[in-house]
Amino acid sequence: MKLAFDRSVTNDLDLASQREWLEPNGLGGWASSSIIGMNTRRYHGLLVAALNPPGRRMVLVSKVDESLLVHDRRYELGCNSYPGIIHPNGDQYLESFSLDLVPTFLYEAGGIRLTKKVVAIHGENTTLVLYDIEHAPGPFILEFQPIIAGRDYHQLMIQNDQISPDAEFGEGTLRVQPYTATPPIHIHLAGAQFHHHPDWYYQFEYHEEQLRGLECQEDLFSYGSLRIEVNPGDAVGLILSTEMPRDRNPFDLYEAECRRRTALLKPFAKASPEMRRLMLSSDAFVVARGKDKSVLAGYPWFTDRGRDTLASITGLCLTTRRHREAKAILRELLSHLHYGLLPGVYLESGDPPLDDVADTSLWLAPAAHDYWKQTGDDDFALTVLYPALTGIMDAMTQGTRHGFHVDTDHLLSSGTTEEQVSWMNIRIDDVAITPRHGKTVEGNALWHQLLNLTAELAEAAGKQDHAKQLRKRCAAHRKQFAEQFWNEAGQCLFDVIDPAGDKHGAIRPHQILAIGLAVPLLETEQARAVLATLRRHLFLPCGLRSLSPSDEGYQPVMDHELISQDRVLHQGPARFQFLYATVQAMRRFGTAEETASTLRTVRNFVRRHLEETGLGHVSEVFDATVPHTAHGATAFAWNTAELIRVLADEEGL
Repeated sequence: MKLAFDRSVTNDLDLASQREWLEPNGLGGWASSSIIGMNTRRYHGLLVAALNPPGRRMVLVSKVDESLLVHDRRYELGCNSYPGIIHPNGDQYLESFSLDLVPTFLYEAGGIRLTKKVVAIHGENTTLVLYDIEHAPGPFILEFQPIIAGRDYHQLMIQNDQISPDAEFGEGTLRVQPYTATPPIHIHLAGAQFHHHPDWYYQFEYHEEQLRGLECQEDLFSYGSLRIEVNPGDAVGLILSTEMPRDRNPFDLYEAECRRRTALLKPFAKASPEMRRLMLSSDAFVVARGKDKSVLAGYPWFTDRGRDTLASITGLCLTTRRHREAKAILRELLSHLHYGLLPGVYLESGDPPLDDVADTSLWLAPAAHDYWKQTGDDDFALTVLYPALTGIMDAMTQGTRHGFHVDTDHLLSSGTTEEQVSWMNIRIDDVAITPRHGKTVEGNALWHQLLNLTAELAEAAGKQDHAKQLRKRCAAHRKQFAEQFWNEAGQCLFDVIDPAGDKHGAIRPHQILAIGLAVPLLETEQARAVLATLRRHLFLPCGLRSLSPSDEGYQPVMDHELISQDRVLHQGPARFQFLYATVQAMRRFGTAEETASTLRTVRNFVRRHLEETGLGHVSEVFDATVPHTAHGATAFAWNTAELIRVLADEEGL
């Protein structure tokens, strides 16, 4: 699915600045900006490196502004926002922008027509910027001005005296190290001359940060400019890297990276254009962590999170036939299993991960089930997954941290008044926005999957007594779940049963897990009622609302400020997070016509959305009212994984 924009977009500052491209490097770093090259976020940069993959991310090179020097005229292709002014206005020369395998820009200025491609190399903190001179009236000078940040990617830089103005240049390579805490930055341009004139540039302004209510201005540093004389038909390639480029050819690196990406799509030649675009998007989230792999929850600010990883692994790796990566991801997570709990959030510092997102362990069951069934890897399933699931089950049965325990009625309870451990665990000033401690509907749906899968693995391992014991527990849990969670008045399930036994009837999307996972917990009549209720209250083209409009706490629209977004994130705005379970439930308990209509609606929305915001990617959350404006991360793993699974099933892939 090639995305293309002509001057009707590229010359419209508002439209163009809202469309962002992303080039991930497989380590947790990236190159990213708007389609006109104007950075609108602190997270934008041409070389954002992950120094301890996938953590310790730093914006090293913010951008490289190009100029064409033709006789006595200068045409500046860069585009920057300062308070009250855009300078230079290089967007006026941008004829088109397109995204196929890589972002591609077409400029026309001074009778010169050139294309630019930006490529992040997989497995390296290296970015290529490649230029083809398609037409020119004669030779001219191509000038590059690297703009350096040298900071943590969450921070902003201000002018300071600690920066080193020194620069080394030789054999076409500029080497600088702005601060002792940053790695050396290498910028290579074969045949170039370097003009050293170090200086600060003040008050670059980032519109998206301003909208989020955050500091939005920073000062950036330039060491000078690189210049090279070019002729019509020439090709010029910049290499930006934390490593010395030496004799590397940027065009050879580009061809190798394109072959790698093309190979990812090879098994899916018959897939729809939007499906192939999502397949490419999935590659962004699978990143290195030590000797294994992990999943970044989203770009540009998320780290890897255990729950998101397990919920996404099927769509990102198994459906896309990356079984080896799936195994490496599971192995990495399970290396941190402790007292029945798996990592919640990995830290940028590289310190041991936190388990404050404490329901992560429950999400292992559906991920492990999918891995076993789709790979047939009995050895890993029986020697690694089975013991892990048994350990989680035993710990939670006996009682473990964060209030996890199985009550006398066989239902799983979790959380406390101080701790919120479900997927809706946002706290502001230490106050839970959606307090839900007790027996949650989704926690018990996942617990039932864990009991069933562990029983199935016990049978495969020849542990018949253990399997028989677990089957009895499954039956007892299913009976109690159906009796206690059924909400007759609402014709759906209660959201949570608190420790006092009070039942809360908020209609939220996660109850679909009770009928949409591998083992449904309800009989057909009740399941159909739940499905009908959720379709009526929650379903939208952009996923499922996080709360029914009938609820007095419903807030469907998010504004841009970060704290305001956190307050309403789970009070109405929609996500695709539970879409696959929803479609599975429709196939089991709905009609073929309803299922087909749902998929058409979703596909149409996704096709449009891939051309907005994070180009080729699926955003984190959407307003629950038309036009379903996107918010949050511009590329979100869980949403992407759900859509891949749903569309792959529909297309028979």
